[in-house]
This record gives sequence, structure tokens and C-alpha cells, in this order.
Amino acid sequence: MAALLLLSVKNQTRLDQLDILIYCDPRFAGFFEDLSAKSGIPITVLSSESSEADVVWACWRRYDIFEIFDISGYSSVLYLDTDILVDGDLAEILRAAETKSVTPLAAIAENPLPIGAHPNAEWWGYDLFVDAGEQARLKDRQGFSSGVLWFRPVPEIRTMFQDMFRTYEAFRDAGKIAGSFYHTDQPYTNFLAISRDLADTAALRGLAKNNPLPSASNPPLLCHFSGGMGNSNKLAKMVAFILASDSMGPEIRGYAMALDQLRKDPQDKPASRDHIFHSNIEIARRDIDKHLYGIVTQNAGFAVRYGPFGEAGVVYRTERNSWASDRVMKVLGLHESSLHPTFRSMAQRRRGTAVIDLASGDGYFAAGLGRLLAAPRIVAVERNTRLHAICAEFVAANCPAAMLTQLERIDAAGLEALLQDGPAILLLRADGQEDLPLQPDRIPHLHRAEILIECHEFVPKLRNVIPDISQRLAETHAATIIEERDIVPSDVPELRQMRGIQRGLIACSARPAPVRWLHLVPRAG
Repeated sequence: MAALLLLSVKNQTRLDQLDILIYCDPRFAGFFEDLSAKSGIPITVLSSESSEADVVWACWRRYDIFEIFDISGYSSVLYLDTDILVDGDLAEILRAAETKSVTPLAAIAENPLPIGAHPNAEWWGYDLFVDAGEQARLKDRQGFSSGVLWFRPVPEIRTMFQDMFRTYEAFRDAGKIAGSFYHTDQPYTNFLAISRDLADTAALRGLAKNNPLPSASNPPLLCHFSGGMGNSNKLAKMVAFILASDSMGPEIRGYAMALDQLRKDPQDKPASRDHIFHSNIEIARRDIDKHLYGIVTQNAGFAVRYGPFGEAGVVYRTERNSWASDRVMKVLGLHESSLHPTFRSMAQRRRGTAVIDLASGDGYFAAGLGRLLAAPRIVAVERNTRLHAICAEFVAANCPAAMLTQLERIDAAGLEALLQDGPAILLLRADGQEDLPLQPDRIPHLHRAEILIECHEFVPKLRNVIPDISQRLAETHAATIIEERDIVPSDVPELRQMRGIQRGLIACSARPAPVRWLHLVPRAG
């Protein structure tokens, strides 16, 4: 990725206008020196040994810049992560930041939502603001990526860089780190820059973008292919963008083609290639969904259109879940449409039954089934606690009379306690943990539950999940397999009006393989 970044800089930027510094582990120094010699890109390579050299270590070391290199003679510095392509003159970015930024640091805003309203607010240090009593500073403030940072080498920035690791150590040593992301630099960059009024997220607007599509017209100058640390699909996204671009020169295109061929080598692991492909499809679906959800709801409102949830009058309004890729299919009522006959049958047989949704997400099934069945109680279990507020709003809008219980986790004992209160519909979508709670010896009242299980049989350890669970519950439940079925676009006016690529991306599930559901009905009725 670093080679692609450097070759993209060379593609349209006058290199005599820049000094390029690579700070890396000694194991990579030779690679960059060789690349510099072969490509003609002038690179200064600095390396630092560490017994703890890893991705997290690398996140922090770049903030040592004031100590390892004399930058006092530069008007500004631009940090770029290696998952970036420059599609234009890099000097234009520097000029824009220097003339537009009202603070000594400029970065890319990552999401239109304020930090405090985002389900993954820890990416931008939300807990640090709470711990310091600085929540008031988050009003209307957007989090930014630390992958693209422009700054002036002034004392305020030097002090901030020095304070970042100290802040991390204090937070860590106090036992306040709740997730792995708080071991990286970005939460602390956001916390210190925002709390000290040092960050400008407007100066680079329009010049930089996260994850632009390969076919994007008028791409930004800085294309940041962001994702989790070490995310395996970053290189594939960068290669796809280069090969689809008209502005990338022959040198970088040739390098990208060689990487693409290497990635497709028959001896490579097919599972890894499939993961990269499906990850890219999911990213494209998310972008398309964000665009089309606004159009669909603007034209016809937020009432679910079709299927049993549409017939029940379910309303699906969730602007806050803007990172999802399935909102259009949900508001159309077509999400997991293979379950529609089962849901209609439940509405006839199980009205007034409680709903327990494991892995409830934004609450679509919890609220939809709750309304369809007039459920007196809804239990929504979701590990991502940032989704709890969205789920609660959705349930309140559709099931005002239902008692909602939200849990982060549940075990066999917890499930048994719920089923002791009476029969329930149990919806299990645990993404690879389908069979964990279904232990009859530990849940004596499991026979009261009518169960729907989303079965990820493409996961190696779950290849036999359907026969295993069916046999385990054979005495108490009759099992039926529900096959995944495709949506026929011609049957849906809203889909017919979409462009072919939009329709295909929205209607596909982006799963590595078809997903079947296991329906278990209590034999006792």
C-alpha cells in the first residue's frame, strides 16, 4: 500500500515541491530505499527499533516527529496513512489547508453525525470526553480520521503530540479502556484536538474522502481507503480504484496490475479472496443505500411498503443508522423476504406472544415482529450498545404498549429466566454463534419458544449447525428449513425504477454463500 501511495504522489505532483519522510520499522527500510532508487521518488527513510513493533506501536510513533526530525523550517506537514491514494497534485492539498484552516491542524470529518450521536463513538474518543466532563464540546462536532492530518509545526501541536501518549497511559493504567480501539491514537487525537480547539474539519472538505468508489466521477484529491487496522480489503480497494481510474499513469497502473495478479494467484487462499470481494461489495452497498434511502423515503415516507411488516403498519425511520447497507430493503419490507410466510403464520398463531431477539441490531425485527404479534414484551439483545438507543426509538414508535428490555449479552440462565414467564418467539441471528444458547439441559423451558435461527453454514465450525440443532431439539420441536430466495425486481415498483447496478447492489445480500434459516416449532403447540 505504501508503494501505491508513493507512486500516486509521483503521478501528478512535482516532487521538487515536497520532502517525503518515511518513518518505519528497520525491517521495511530497505524496501523503501530500493523503491526510491527504482522510481526516482526522493525519500528520506528513518527507522526505529522496538521489541513491541506492531500496528499499534506504529500508530503512536509518528507523533514523535518533533523529536526525531527537525521540522522547524517547514510551513506545514501532512501526515498520510499508507491506505491512501493521491489523485491530483498534492501541493493543492497543502495550499488549501494553509489558506483555509483556521486552526493549526486540519483533518477529514468521517461522518455527518456528531460524535455523541454515533453508535461507534469510541472511534473518536467519546469515553475520553465523558471521563473528562467535556461532553459539552461534542455538540455538533464531527469526529475525524487520524489517517490524514495536516498541521503547522507550532508549539501547541508539539505539546498536543507529547500529551497524547501520556493521556493514553493514564486512561489505560486507570483501567478505563473499554475496547481495543482505545489502544490506538485516533480517539486521543480527536479528544485533545477538539478539547483544545485545535482541529479544523472544514478546510479539506471536498478535497479528501473516505472509500470513494472505483467508478466515482470527479474523485477527490485524497482518497482514503479507511477501515480497521490491518483490514485485508484495503489493498484490493486501492488496486480496484487505480485500475478503474483514467488519471493514473502507466507506472502505478502496472504496479497495481502486478499486485492484482498476485492476489489472484491460484495458490492464494480462496477464502481470503472471497472475503476481500464481499467486503468491497458491502462497502458499495452502503454508499448506494445512503443515497437511495433518502430518495425512497422522501417520495413515500417511512412506512414499510410491502410484506407482513408493511401490512402491520410498521414505520422504519432511522437516519441515525446511516452506516448500514440494508435500510432501503427494510423500508421496502423486503429484508429477509424468505421469512414472510413464517411471519404471517406467526401472526395467526402467536398473537400476544413475547419476542426475544438475539443480535437485534437496529431493532428492525424486534419492532416489526413486536407490532405484528402485538407482543406485550420485547427483549432485544445486542452487543453493540451504541445501537440500543436506535432500537429503543424504533420499538417505541411501533410498539408503544410493549415493555422493552435491552441487554448487551445473555446466557442460558438468562434465557431460561425469560422463558419461565411464558411462551416467546426466539429470533437468533448471532453471526457464527447460532447454537450457543440452545442447550435444553440448561434451559428446561426452551420447549415454550418458537425459534428462528439464521444459519451461517459457510462458517467452517457451523457446517452441520442445522442437523445438529434439529437433532438436539427433536423431542420438543419440529424443524423446517427455510431457503433463501432472491427478490424479483420486476415485482417491486421502487426496484424497477432504480438503475441496474443500484438495483443489483441493494437487492443482493453480499453474503459469501446463501443463508438458510431453521424454523423450530414447539411440538406441544
